[in-house]
Amino acid sequence: MTDTGVPAKYPSLHVVSFRLLFWRFTFRPIYFSDSFARIASMPTAVKVSIIVPVYKVENYVRRCLDSLCNQTLKEIEIISINDGSPDHSIDILREYEARDTRITVIDFPKNQGVAVARNAGLDIAVGEFIGFVDPDDAVDLNFYETLYNKAQSAGADIVKGARKRIELDGREVLDRINEAIRHSKAYFSASFCSAIYRGSMIRDNQIHFPAGIHIGEDIVFQTRCILESNKLVTSDFVFYQYYMREGSAVAEFNAGRFAGNRVIDSMRIVFDLIFEYIDKAFDDGKVDFVTYDTLYYINLCFAVLIILLTDDVQEKYACSELLIKFYRQCKRQEQLAQKLQEEQGSFYTLIKEGDLPKLTRYFVENYTLEDIVRANDVRSTAYFQR
Repeated sequence: MTDTGVPAKYPSLHVVSFRLLFWRFTFRPIYFSDSFARIASMPTAVKVSIIVPVYKVENYVRRCLDSLCNQTLKEIEIISINDGSPDHSIDILREYEARDTRITVIDFPKNQGVAVARNAGLDIAVGEFIGFVDPDDAVDLNFYETLYNKAQSAGADIVKGARKRIELDGREVLDRINEAIRHSKAYFSASFCSAIYRGSMIRDNQIHFPAGIHIGEDIVFQTRCILESNKLVTSDFVFYQYYMREGSAVAEFNAGRFAGNRVIDSMRIVFDLIFEYIDKAFDDGKVDFVTYDTLYYINLCFAVLIILLTDDVQEKYACSELLIKFYRQCKRQEQLAQKLQEEQGSFYTLIKEGDLPKLTRYFVENYTLEDIVRANDVRSTAYFQR
Protein backbone atom coordinates (compact mmCIF):
# COMPACT_ATOMS: atom_id res chain seq x y z
CA MET A 1 0.00 0.00 0.00
CA THR A 2 1.24 3.52 -0.69
CA ASP A 3 1.68 5.99 2.14
CA THR A 4 -1.55 7.69 1.11
CA GLY A 5 -3.50 4.51 0.40
CA VAL A 6 -5.40 6.32 -2.35
CA PRO A 7 -7.59 4.02 -4.47
CA ALA A 8 -7.24 4.50 -8.23
CA LYS A 9 -10.96 4.98 -8.69
CA TYR A 10 -10.79 8.47 -7.18
CA PRO A 11 -8.68 10.62 -9.50
CA SER A 12 -9.21 13.66 -7.26
CA LEU A 13 -7.30 11.90 -4.50
CA HIS A 14 -4.29 11.52 -6.76
CA VAL A 15 -4.20 15.31 -6.95
CA VAL A 16 -3.86 15.33 -3.17
CA SER A 17 -0.96 12.85 -3.36
CA PHE A 18 0.71 14.87 -6.12
CA ARG A 19 0.48 18.06 -4.07
CA LEU A 20 2.11 16.34 -1.11
CA LEU A 21 4.93 14.94 -3.26
CA PHE A 22 5.35 18.30 -4.98
CA TRP A 23 5.72 20.01 -1.63
CA ARG A 24 8.23 17.47 -0.32
CA PHE A 25 10.59 17.89 -3.24
CA THR A 26 9.96 21.58 -3.96
CA PHE A 27 9.99 23.12 -0.50
CA ARG A 28 12.34 20.76 1.35
CA PRO A 29 15.49 22.77 0.36
CA ILE A 30 14.19 25.60 2.59
CA TYR A 31 15.24 23.65 5.66
CA PHE A 32 16.84 20.36 4.64
CA SER A 33 20.32 21.80 4.16
CA ASP A 34 20.39 22.88 7.80
CA SER A 35 19.20 19.59 9.28
CA PHE A 36 22.64 17.96 9.43
CA ALA A 37 24.06 20.85 11.40
CA ARG A 38 21.03 20.79 13.66
CA ILE A 39 21.42 17.06 14.40
CA ALA A 40 25.17 17.42 14.94
CA SER A 41 24.63 20.21 17.49
CA MET A 42 22.45 18.00 19.68
CA PRO A 43 24.48 16.76 22.68
CA THR A 44 22.60 13.46 23.09
CA ALA A 45 20.21 11.23 21.17
CA VAL A 46 16.77 12.77 20.81
CA LYS A 47 14.19 10.85 22.81
CA VAL A 48 11.11 12.81 21.66
CA SER A 49 10.61 15.06 18.64
CA ILE A 50 7.74 17.52 19.17
CA ILE A 51 6.08 18.97 16.07
CA VAL A 52 4.22 22.29 16.35
CA PRO A 53 2.39 23.70 13.29
CA VAL A 54 1.92 27.46 13.66
CA TYR A 55 -0.63 29.72 12.00
CA LYS A 56 -2.04 33.04 13.30
CA VAL A 57 -1.35 32.33 16.99
CA GLU A 58 0.96 35.16 18.02
CA ASN A 59 -1.06 35.67 21.22
CA TYR A 60 -0.77 32.04 22.33
CA VAL A 61 2.40 30.47 20.93
CA ARG A 62 4.67 31.71 23.76
CA ARG A 63 2.62 29.72 26.28
CA CYS A 64 3.03 26.64 24.12
CA LEU A 65 6.79 27.04 23.59
CA ASP A 66 7.42 27.82 27.27
CA SER A 67 5.76 24.55 28.27
CA LEU A 68 7.95 22.66 25.78
CA CYS A 69 11.28 24.38 26.46
CA ASN A 70 10.88 23.74 30.19
CA GLN A 71 10.13 20.01 29.92
CA THR A 72 11.82 17.85 32.55
CA LEU A 73 12.86 15.57 29.69
CA LYS A 74 15.79 17.47 28.21
CA GLU A 75 16.59 15.17 25.28
CA ILE A 76 13.91 16.60 22.99
CA GLU A 77 13.75 18.55 19.77
CA ILE A 78 11.02 21.07 18.98
CA ILE A 79 10.16 21.49 15.30
CA SER A 80 8.00 24.57 14.72
CA ILE A 81 6.52 25.11 11.28
CA ASN A 82 5.35 28.61 10.45
CA ASP A 83 2.62 27.89 7.91
CA GLY A 84 2.64 31.23 6.10
CA SER A 85 1.18 32.98 9.13
CA PRO A 86 0.34 36.64 8.36
CA ASP A 87 0.91 37.83 11.95
CA HIS A 88 4.14 38.02 14.01
CA SER A 89 4.28 34.30 14.82
CA ILE A 90 7.48 33.81 12.81
CA ASP A 91 9.25 36.52 14.81
CA ILE A 92 8.36 34.77 18.05
CA LEU A 93 9.56 31.43 16.68
CA ARG A 94 12.88 32.94 15.61
CA GLU A 95 13.27 34.49 19.06
CA TYR A 96 12.87 31.10 20.77
CA GLU A 97 15.07 29.38 18.18
CA ALA A 98 17.91 31.79 19.00
CA ARG A 99 17.49 31.00 22.70
CA ASP A 100 17.22 27.21 22.58
CA THR A 101 19.32 25.06 20.22
CA ARG A 102 16.74 22.27 20.45
CA ILE A 103 14.29 24.36 18.41
CA THR A 104 14.18 24.21 14.62
CA VAL A 105 11.97 26.60 12.66
CA ILE A 106 10.62 25.78 9.21
CA ASP A 107 9.17 28.83 7.44
CA PHE A 108 6.64 28.40 4.65
CA PRO A 109 6.28 31.56 2.52
CA LYS A 110 2.67 30.59 1.81
CA ASN A 111 0.04 28.76 3.81
CA GLN A 112 0.08 25.04 2.97
CA GLY A 113 -2.36 23.67 5.57
CA VAL A 114 -1.82 21.87 8.86
CA ALA A 115 -1.33 18.43 7.25
CA VAL A 116 1.54 19.63 5.07
CA ALA A 117 3.04 21.52 8.01
CA ARG A 118 3.01 18.43 10.25
CA ASN A 119 4.43 16.30 7.43
CA ALA A 120 7.32 18.74 7.14
CA GLY A 121 8.09 18.10 10.79
CA LEU A 122 7.80 14.33 10.32
CA ASP A 123 10.24 14.44 7.41
CA ILE A 124 13.09 15.78 9.55
CA ALA A 125 12.20 14.43 13.01
CA VAL A 126 14.96 12.21 14.43
CA GLY A 127 13.44 11.36 17.81
CA GLU A 128 12.89 7.86 19.12
CA PHE A 129 9.29 8.99 19.67
CA ILE A 130 7.27 11.76 18.08
CA GLY A 131 4.67 14.03 19.65
CA PHE A 132 2.45 16.83 18.40
CA VAL A 133 1.25 20.01 20.09
CA ASP A 134 -1.09 22.62 18.65
CA PRO A 135 0.40 26.11 19.05
CA ASP A 136 -2.43 27.48 21.20
CA ASP A 137 -2.20 24.57 23.66
CA ALA A 138 0.35 23.49 26.27
CA VAL A 139 1.48 20.40 28.20
CA ASP A 140 2.46 19.64 31.79
CA LEU A 141 6.17 20.17 32.36
CA ASN A 142 6.74 16.45 33.02
CA PHE A 143 4.45 15.34 30.19
CA TYR A 144 7.02 13.92 27.80
CA GLU A 145 9.30 12.46 30.47
CA THR A 146 6.36 10.52 31.92
CA LEU A 147 5.15 9.23 28.55
CA TYR A 148 8.66 8.34 27.37
CA ASN A 149 9.49 6.41 30.55
CA LYS A 150 6.21 4.51 30.29
CA ALA A 151 6.93 3.65 26.67
CA GLN A 152 10.30 2.25 27.71
CA SER A 153 8.97 0.20 30.60
CA ALA A 154 5.93 -1.12 28.69
CA GLY A 155 7.60 -1.62 25.32
CA ALA A 156 4.72 0.29 23.71
CA ASP A 157 4.60 1.96 20.29
CA ILE A 158 2.03 4.52 21.51
CA VAL A 159 1.62 6.07 24.95
CA LYS A 160 -1.35 8.37 25.54
CA GLY A 161 -1.47 10.84 28.39
CA ALA A 162 -4.53 12.42 29.92
CA ARG A 163 -6.12 15.57 28.57
CA LYS A 164 -7.98 18.46 30.09
CA ARG A 165 -9.93 21.16 28.32
CA ILE A 166 -9.61 24.69 29.67
CA GLU A 167 -12.80 26.63 28.98
CA LEU A 168 -12.94 30.34 28.19
CA ASP A 169 -13.92 31.02 31.81
CA GLY A 170 -10.99 28.99 33.15
CA ARG A 171 -12.93 25.86 34.12
CA GLU A 172 -11.09 22.59 33.55
CA VAL A 173 -12.87 19.56 32.06
CA LEU A 174 -11.09 16.19 32.18
CA ASP A 175 -11.19 13.77 29.26
CA ARG A 176 -12.00 10.24 30.48
CA ILE A 177 -11.45 8.36 27.23
CA ASN A 178 -8.36 6.57 28.62
CA GLU A 179 -10.58 4.15 30.51
CA ALA A 180 -12.14 2.99 27.26
CA ILE A 181 -8.74 2.78 25.55
CA ARG A 182 -7.55 0.35 28.20
CA HIS A 183 -10.30 -2.02 27.02
CA SER A 184 -9.37 -1.63 23.33
CA LYS A 185 -6.90 0.55 21.48
CA ALA A 186 -9.63 1.10 18.88
CA TYR A 187 -11.16 3.69 21.22
CA PHE A 188 -8.12 5.93 20.80
CA SER A 189 -10.02 7.95 18.25
CA ALA A 190 -9.58 11.57 19.33
CA SER A 191 -7.05 13.88 21.02
CA PHE A 192 -4.14 12.48 19.02
CA CYS A 193 -1.88 15.26 20.36
CA SER A 194 -2.07 13.76 23.85
CA ALA A 195 0.17 10.83 22.85
CA ILE A 196 3.66 10.00 21.65
CA TYR A 197 4.30 7.60 18.75
CA ARG A 198 7.35 5.44 18.08
CA GLY A 199 9.31 7.13 15.31
CA SER A 200 10.40 3.90 13.62
CA MET A 201 6.75 2.80 13.39
CA ILE A 202 5.88 6.02 11.55
CA ARG A 203 8.94 5.95 9.29
CA ASP A 204 8.85 2.23 8.45
CA ASN A 205 5.16 2.42 7.48
CA GLN A 206 5.44 5.83 5.80
CA ILE A 207 2.63 7.27 7.90
CA HIS A 208 1.76 10.87 7.03
CA PHE A 209 -1.17 13.24 7.23
CA PRO A 210 -3.27 13.34 4.02
CA ALA A 211 -3.04 16.82 2.53
CA GLY A 212 -5.70 18.79 0.70
CA ILE A 213 -8.62 18.14 3.06
CA HIS A 214 -10.22 20.46 5.60
CA ILE A 215 -11.20 18.13 8.42
CA GLY A 216 -10.21 14.69 9.66
CA GLU A 217 -6.56 14.47 8.55
CA ASP A 218 -5.56 13.76 12.16
CA ILE A 219 -8.05 10.87 12.35
CA VAL A 220 -6.47 9.24 9.30
CA PHE A 221 -2.99 9.53 10.83
CA GLN A 222 -4.25 8.26 14.16
CA THR A 223 -6.03 5.27 12.63
CA ARG A 224 -2.91 4.19 10.73
CA CYS A 225 -0.86 4.42 13.92
CA ILE A 226 -3.40 2.32 15.81
CA LEU A 227 -3.35 -0.34 13.10
CA GLU A 228 0.45 -0.50 12.90
CA SER A 229 1.18 -0.33 16.64
CA ASN A 230 2.14 -3.41 18.61
CA LYS A 231 0.98 -2.00 21.93
CA LEU A 232 -0.79 1.11 23.22
CA VAL A 233 -0.77 2.12 26.89
CA THR A 234 -2.09 5.13 28.80
CA SER A 235 -1.04 7.40 31.64
CA ASP A 236 -3.64 9.29 33.67
CA PHE A 237 -1.29 11.49 35.67
CA VAL A 238 0.07 14.01 33.15
CA PHE A 239 -2.03 16.29 31.00
CA TYR A 240 -2.17 17.75 27.55
CA GLN A 241 -3.80 21.16 28.10
CA TYR A 242 -6.33 21.99 25.40
CA TYR A 243 -7.34 25.66 25.54
CA MET A 244 -10.71 26.65 24.12
CA ARG A 245 -10.65 29.92 22.24
CA GLU A 246 -12.91 31.68 19.79
CA GLY A 247 -11.86 31.21 16.18
CA SER A 248 -10.04 27.91 16.71
CA ALA A 249 -10.54 25.04 14.25
CA VAL A 250 -12.64 23.03 16.71
CA ALA A 251 -14.75 26.08 17.59
CA GLU A 252 -15.42 26.54 13.90
CA PHE A 253 -16.33 22.84 13.67
CA ASN A 254 -18.74 23.03 16.58
CA ALA A 255 -20.33 26.15 15.14
CA GLY A 256 -21.08 24.26 11.93
CA ARG A 257 -19.02 26.60 9.78
CA PHE A 258 -17.35 23.86 7.72
CA ALA A 259 -19.97 23.46 5.04
CA GLY A 260 -20.43 22.99 1.34
CA ASN A 261 -18.44 20.77 -0.97
CA ARG A 262 -15.47 20.89 1.41
CA VAL A 263 -17.39 18.70 3.84
CA ILE A 264 -18.44 16.15 1.20
CA ASP A 265 -15.00 15.99 -0.42
CA SER A 266 -13.24 15.70 2.94
CA MET A 267 -15.64 13.02 4.12
CA ARG A 268 -15.09 11.00 0.94
CA ILE A 269 -11.29 11.21 1.21
CA VAL A 270 -11.04 10.67 4.96
CA PHE A 271 -13.30 7.66 5.22
CA ASP A 272 -12.18 6.03 2.00
CA LEU A 273 -8.67 6.10 3.44
CA ILE A 274 -9.70 5.02 6.94
CA PHE A 275 -11.87 2.10 5.90
CA GLU A 276 -9.31 0.96 3.32
CA TYR A 277 -6.61 0.93 6.00
CA ILE A 278 -8.88 -0.95 8.44
CA ASP A 279 -9.84 -3.55 5.83
CA LYS A 280 -6.25 -4.12 4.71
CA ALA A 281 -5.01 -4.46 8.30
CA PHE A 282 -7.76 -7.02 8.92
CA ASP A 283 -6.86 -8.96 5.76
CA ASP A 284 -3.18 -8.90 6.77
CA GLY A 285 -3.99 -10.23 10.24
CA LYS A 286 -2.83 -7.08 12.04
CA VAL A 287 -6.10 -6.58 13.94
CA ASP A 288 -8.47 -9.05 15.58
CA PHE A 289 -12.25 -9.27 15.18
CA VAL A 290 -12.98 -7.04 18.19
CA THR A 291 -10.63 -4.26 17.08
CA TYR A 292 -11.94 -4.39 13.51
CA ASP A 293 -15.60 -4.26 14.61
CA THR A 294 -14.94 -1.43 17.05
CA LEU A 295 -12.95 0.66 14.58
CA TYR A 296 -15.61 0.28 11.92
CA TYR A 297 -18.44 1.17 14.29
CA ILE A 298 -16.65 4.18 15.78
CA ASN A 299 -15.72 5.63 12.40
CA LEU A 300 -19.21 5.05 11.01
CA CYS A 301 -20.57 7.04 13.96
CA PHE A 302 -18.00 9.75 13.27
CA ALA A 303 -19.22 9.87 9.68
CA VAL A 304 -22.62 10.75 11.11
CA LEU A 305 -21.00 13.72 12.84
CA ILE A 306 -19.68 14.95 9.51
CA ILE A 307 -23.20 14.87 8.05
CA LEU A 308 -24.24 17.32 10.76
CA LEU A 309 -21.66 19.89 9.67
CA THR A 310 -23.94 21.23 6.97
CA ASP A 311 -27.50 22.49 7.02
CA ASP A 312 -27.94 22.09 3.27
CA VAL A 313 -30.30 19.22 2.41
CA GLN A 314 -28.49 18.32 -0.83
CA GLU A 315 -25.18 18.09 1.04
CA LYS A 316 -26.79 15.92 3.72
CA TYR A 317 -28.12 13.71 0.94
CA ALA A 318 -24.67 13.28 -0.61
CA CYS A 319 -23.08 12.51 2.77
CA SER A 320 -25.85 10.05 3.69
CA GLU A 321 -25.16 8.23 0.43
CA LEU A 322 -21.52 7.85 1.50
CA LEU A 323 -22.63 6.58 4.91
CA ILE A 324 -24.65 3.77 3.29
CA LYS A 325 -21.69 2.93 1.05
CA PHE A 326 -19.31 2.63 4.01
CA TYR A 327 -21.77 0.39 5.87
CA ARG A 328 -22.13 -1.94 2.90
CA GLN A 329 -18.39 -2.38 2.35
CA CYS A 330 -17.76 -3.66 5.91
CA LYS A 331 -16.32 -7.21 5.86
CA ARG A 332 -18.20 -8.12 9.07
CA GLN A 333 -21.50 -6.46 8.26
CA GLU A 334 -23.55 -8.73 10.50
CA GLN A 335 -21.56 -7.75 13.60
CA LEU A 336 -21.64 -4.08 12.62
CA ALA A 337 -25.41 -4.28 12.08
CA GLN A 338 -25.86 -5.77 15.56
CA LYS A 339 -23.80 -2.97 17.16
CA LEU A 340 -25.66 -0.28 15.25
CA GLN A 341 -29.01 -1.76 16.23
CA GLU A 342 -28.02 -1.82 19.91
CA GLU A 343 -26.55 1.68 20.06
CA GLN A 344 -28.11 3.65 17.20
CA GLY A 345 -31.39 1.87 16.52
CA SER A 346 -33.13 5.08 15.55
CA PHE A 347 -31.52 5.23 12.12
CA TYR A 348 -29.97 1.75 11.84
CA THR A 349 -32.85 0.39 9.77
CA LEU A 350 -32.58 3.24 7.28
CA ILE A 351 -28.84 2.58 6.79
CA LYS A 352 -29.32 -1.18 6.47
CA GLU A 353 -32.11 -0.83 3.93
CA GLY A 354 -30.24 1.84 2.00
CA ASP A 355 -33.26 4.15 2.11
CA LEU A 356 -31.41 7.31 1.13
CA PRO A 357 -34.33 9.78 1.00
CA LYS A 358 -35.65 8.70 4.41
CA LEU A 359 -32.17 8.66 5.97
CA THR A 360 -31.52 12.19 4.73
CA ARG A 361 -34.91 13.36 6.00
CA TYR A 362 -34.17 11.75 9.36
CA PHE A 363 -30.92 13.69 9.76
CA VAL A 364 -32.63 16.90 8.70
CA GLU A 365 -35.60 16.54 11.06
CA ASN A 366 -34.35 14.61 14.08
CA TYR A 367 -30.61 14.84 14.54
CA THR A 368 -28.65 17.80 15.91
CA LEU A 369 -25.13 18.23 17.24
CA GLU A 370 -26.54 18.16 20.78
CA ASP A 371 -28.15 14.79 20.09
CA ILE A 372 -24.77 13.37 19.07
CA VAL A 373 -23.05 14.70 22.18
CA ARG A 374 -25.70 13.04 24.35
CA ALA A 375 -25.52 9.76 22.41
CA ASN A 376 -24.03 6.71 24.08
CA ASP A 377 -20.98 6.60 21.87
CA VAL A 378 -17.40 6.95 23.07
CA ARG A 379 -16.15 8.41 19.80
CA SER A 380 -18.77 11.14 19.68
CA THR A 381 -18.28 12.20 23.27
CA ALA A 382 -14.50 12.13 23.00
CA TYR A 383 -14.50 14.17 19.80
CA PHE A 384 -16.50 17.00 21.32
CA GLN A 385 -14.14 17.02 24.32
CA ARG A 386 -11.23 17.86 22.02
